[in-house]
Amino acid sequence: HIKIATANINENVPMTTDYWVDKFYYKSLTGTAVKYFKSPASKRLTFEPMELRYRVPNTNIDVGVYGELTWSKEFRQKHEEIQTLPRTPGDKLPRVVAAFMFSSDGMQATHFSSTKIWPIYLMFGNESTLDRGSPELNSLLQVRHIPNVSSCCRIAEGLAK
Repeated sequence: HIKIATANINENVPMTTDYWVDKFYYKSLTGTAVKYFKSPASKRLTFEPMELRYRVPNTNIDVGVYGELTWSKEFRQKHEEIQTLPRTPGDKLPRVVAAFMFSSDGMQATHFSSTKIWPIYLMFGNESTLDRGSPELNSLLQVRHIPNVSSCCRIAEGLAK
């Protein structure tokens, strides 16, 4: 089952509702990441954070430029945080942040019916925005399928399998 946040209109109603989802097909996120990092596509990934700044001409104003996820303050902080974690003896592997980004959109399953599915896609924020948006690079990885919500979900209260 999954928890879905709901509007808190009435304080007697919980903020989340449990739903059972039948036919929830998925791939392991860890397995998908490992496979992608071992593929030739990994050469396009950036694991070292960067900071880009812009100084406004004729002023002392200096501002951060944000165009890639790896330029963000949060990415830099997480990178520094994992570098300081204790290592086990013999561990010489690089420590990196894998930035998972998800998207979804309903799609019609066939031409001859009104059946819809909701694929969930994974992209890595370590890849440049330009590369992620380039269809020929296949950066959009399908990792989940959720059937149409109205046909697969039911409120879990009292309906547990």
